[in-house]
Amino acid sequence: MDELEKQKHAVLTVRKCQRNWDSNKTIPQEHVDHLVYLATNSPSKQDEIRFGLCVITNPDTRKILYDDYCWGYHRDGNDAGRNNQMGGQLLFVYAKIKESDFGRDTIGITVSESTSKEFDERTNINRERDIGLSMGIVSFAAAQLGYKTGFNTNLFYNKHSPKDWRRILDIDDPTWHPQVVLSIGYPDETLAWYQSRDLEYLEADPREPDLENEVTLEHYKGIRKKWTDMTIKTFGPVSHDTKGNPKPKGIPLKIIK
Repeated sequence: MDELEKQKHAVLTVRKCQRNWDSNKTIPQEHVDHLVYLATNSPSKQDEIRFGLCVITNPDTRKILYDDYCWGYHRDGNDAGRNNQMGGQLLFVYAKIKESDFGRDTIGITVSESTSKEFDERTNINRERDIGLSMGIVSFAAAQLGYKTGFNTNLFYNKHSPKDWRRILDIDDPTWHPQVVLSIGYPDETLAWYQSRDLEYLEADPREPDLENEVTLEHYKGIRKKWTDMTIKTFGPVSHDTKGNPKPKGIPLKIIK
């Protein structure tokens, strides 16, 4: 496989959301350090710092997060399964923080003044772009190193808050607000990428109000149950067929020569 084909293979690997993992394997520290370097040196608008990053390999911490911090939203009904793509051996937790101001965009603003609403909106847009660039580079490199990946943004479903995340990760910065998790690791070779043996789900407490309009559990912890009508849960697949052939993505494209 030449270099161009390797890159195509890597991007198609990242398109697949990995739903199962081999918990008996660990990622070499050399690879962890390399991916951290890529994440923390990725490009950003004006080279400003708009996100914080927590990188987790500790199995106890990963177990806590997987157990109760990656439930999906309830949609057609009252049950929410896990986003089991977060079960990898290496987690990159990207968070919103108080951004830097190397370009002195806000220097000189007094206490009685504030930035405009549009300025703040642009800052949030730039932050999301910065995180996306970093995750894209890291996941692409991870795939080239032979790993599988998954992304998860459902971080607060079961009556959780950013403060809970900061407590678990021992982060003091009160502005640190997790946004998305990139999970990296080795797959369970006995399953297809879109399959999982994790059959646990949450059912909302009967006292939880306004379930028709809310997609998270805000007042009461969910009730844990298991699907009993299956032994393997499948998710799609969406980006590929069951044989692993990629589906056309359909992005509108125009090339001007």
